[in-house]
Amino acid sequence: MKRKISFVFLIGCLSLIFLNYLGNEKISASDKDVETKVNVFQEATLSKYDSKTETALNVPIKDDDTINYGDILQIKYHFSIPTDMEIKKDQLFSIEVPYLIPTNKEPSQVTDKKGNILGEWKITEDSKKTNMLTVKVSKAFVESKEKDLDIIFLAHIDASKVENKNQKLTFNFGTEKNQELQLNILKESQVKKRAVESTEKIGVNKENKAGTYSFKVRAIDNIDGIPVKGQSILDNLATPELLGVLAEINGEYTYTGLEAGSYKIGPMSSPQSGYFADRTYPKYPVQIPQDKEITLIYLKGWGSVMITVLDEDSNAPIPGAEYKLVNKATGEVVKEGLVSDEYGEVIVNELYEDTYSFIETKAAKGYRPNPTPIDVLIEKRALIYPAADSRPLFYDDINAKEVTSKKEKGTVTFEYYDVGGIKIQEPETTSGEIGDLVPYTPPTGYTLSFTNPTGIDPTNVNYEEGTKTIKLYFTKDIVKGTVTFEYYDASNGGIQIQEPETTSGVVGDLVPYNPPNGYTLSFTNPTGVDPANVKYEAGTKNIKLYFTKDPVKGTVTFEYYDISNGAIKIQEPETTSGVVGDSVPYNPPNGYTLSFTDPTGINPANVKYEVGAKTIKLYFTKDPTEANLTIRFIDEEGRDIVNPVVKAKTIGIAVNLKTDPELGVAAILTEMEKTRKLVESPPNETTFAITAGGVTATYKFEGQLLLTVPSLIDFGTHTVKAKSERINQPASVTGDLTVQDTRATKVPWKITARITDPVHHITNTSKVINDGLVYVYNGKDVVLNAGEQTVSTGINTTSTQIYNVNNTWTAVGDGLKFQVNPVAISATGSYKGEITWSLVSGP
Repeated sequence: MKRKISFVFLIGCLSLIFLNYLGNEKISASDKDVETKVNVFQEATLSKYDSKTETALNVPIKDDDTINYGDILQIKYHFSIPTDMEIKKDQLFSIEVPYLIPTNKEPSQVTDKKGNILGEWKITEDSKKTNMLTVKVSKAFVESKEKDLDIIFLAHIDASKVENKNQKLTFNFGTEKNQELQLNILKESQVKKRAVESTEKIGVNKENKAGTYSFKVRAIDNIDGIPVKGQSILDNLATPELLGVLAEINGEYTYTGLEAGSYKIGPMSSPQSGYFADRTYPKYPVQIPQDKEITLIYLKGWGSVMITVLDEDSNAPIPGAEYKLVNKATGEVVKEGLVSDEYGEVIVNELYEDTYSFIETKAAKGYRPNPTPIDVLIEKRALIYPAADSRPLFYDDINAKEVTSKKEKGTVTFEYYDVGGIKIQEPETTSGEIGDLVPYTPPTGYTLSFTNPTGIDPTNVNYEEGTKTIKLYFTKDIVKGTVTFEYYDASNGGIQIQEPETTSGVVGDLVPYNPPNGYTLSFTNPTGVDPANVKYEAGTKNIKLYFTKDPVKGTVTFEYYDISNGAIKIQEPETTSGVVGDSVPYNPPNGYTLSFTDPTGINPANVKYEVGAKTIKLYFTKDPTEANLTIRFIDEEGRDIVNPVVKAKTIGIAVNLKTDPELGVAAILTEMEKTRKLVESPPNETTFAITAGGVTATYKFEGQLLLTVPSLIDFGTHTVKAKSERINQPASVTGDLTVQDTRATKVPWKITARITDPVHHITNTSKVINDGLVYVYNGKDVVLNAGEQTVSTGINTTSTQIYNVNNTWTAVGDGLKFQVNPVAISATGSYKGEITWSLVSGP
């Protein structure tokens, strides 16, 4: 087990060492947090590129494989952003490309299946002439759920960094997986490694070698035939592996020193921006010395332009807007009848590099015309291979722009008349956006009869383009009457039972009647009136109603609660009334069993009405239909490794623990078995029975040997003296060097340490202090270097015991020291380095 921390990128857990060396003046060192970053380049793969088929081989190059010095290789970087990492638009990420130089250093875009631009990458050289891959992410990538990219390009071995000879070469890609690929490199023959010569030099070259010949290659534009820059690859058919000779063509190029025989030649990518090799052409056969020259065709790239039409207020896409596209300089119409789609987009493809203008010819329905031309520019970087299956490249505010439109407004006037044509009130005129509902307030005391235009419902009128007037004709509402009911007790001297009720309504309509509770109608004044059938008449009418009091009644309310769920209410209370002594109706809730009552000891099936009102609370337990299934994942000592899975399952069924999607056991086991060994599974794992009261299934795993290390060891600030001295203890240690053993069988362990980054000056990295770090172990000095050195051994007695190694460090005993040798320190300032700690099982 190894733990490491880098100074800039935190990869695992590594100890960081800081030292400040000053001159004669001593100052306090300020505390600084270690910068934390994440390596987003997950892995890199190399594949051989077949120049004949122009495809990469399916099998990636593996460790200890053999390649030729002049091979063309395909390199693929997998780029991934962790879900918990915050990024922003145009953020840059870089990584070194080891020993390789790309065939094309032009910036390239990465798009998804819908053509959305996820980012742009390019290859540049830093100040040390190192090739760096830099990725800039787009807004679409930042907002997407999936944050993964594959970056693919062609490259060959960098002749400025690698000598052409038989050798072993280690490619350290520096990705998150920390990949190193050691390859056998075979020397390339002299004829295959000739440098590219200019057209002027080629013109004066002479054949100096007897028995060899020349062959001229020209590269031209497919439309006007002008010379362009290109690349060609020439294969000697007599060479078993068809290694190929890659040459750069500046209009034309002459291969020299060729032996007689059969060859094949084909175009490669053009270094001239905006041109592409014709991928439909095969490699041409060449017979030397019979053939003298050949012309390779290069195609001028296409570009695309796009506008997105949006609502100025809501930013919603606007379909149906019509445009034409013209050449801005000449005014020539390139394409017309272009209509924005459901996404508000208008796209024109297959255009050459130039400046164009979109001009609106017809506004979308409900929107104002927009006369302003929208200029779009196709630059060289936006050009693509001129084929229907090529994906267009878009750049915001260059060849892809947004344009907004305002909604058109309409005006509606309502005019109000009675059916005789007399104006009821002043007209109401309002304005609003097309499609919005027009506000409508009908006049009081009138009912709408008809409209002009006919068939209009004024409550559902929408604004339309222009001005619209609607005449509304009403009839006056009919006459109403008023009735008052007065309530008296005939059995108690005619006293008033309740306040009179007065209502008004349309003549002929039924008058609402609400008799008083606990009384029965006896007679009326005027006599013979049935208050349930009284109708409104013109004017005002009073009716006196005389009642006799009903026999005494009682009221009972049953309230229903579930005590198995926090005494929550099961259903609404049931209140009934009846004659005292009669049985109260009782309907228990389905799916529950009565537990107890308040007041206690009541059988609700035998309750009778009593004088007054009575409330009885009934408490039930829910009849069980499910039981909990608990799945535990424990170590050999019975401790939970992860939180148990608890799910309610129907009693009586049998569950397959691994395949039940609700449980997720298979995913948990897959993840845990990456670091632990499963030693015991539940019996009847595929038919695990669910029983009342709940059941538990248990998976048992082997324990682990665990190591933690300090993230920072600070030796403080010291003045360099004339003689060597030792710093016996660090000024501070952030984190602990600990060992925990959760395995059932405890065996001895040991910790080793090695220097993975020598102690060096922070700003002048060439200033290095060697042999400065010393670990005293069992009273003996162990000088830390690049090799593994044992610094501690031990054995844990229990799984909960955490053995803390740095608690044993003392100034006079064991621990990490720093030997200050003034001869080794050539500059004052702050120094830092790296220690990698390793924990292994066994003595």
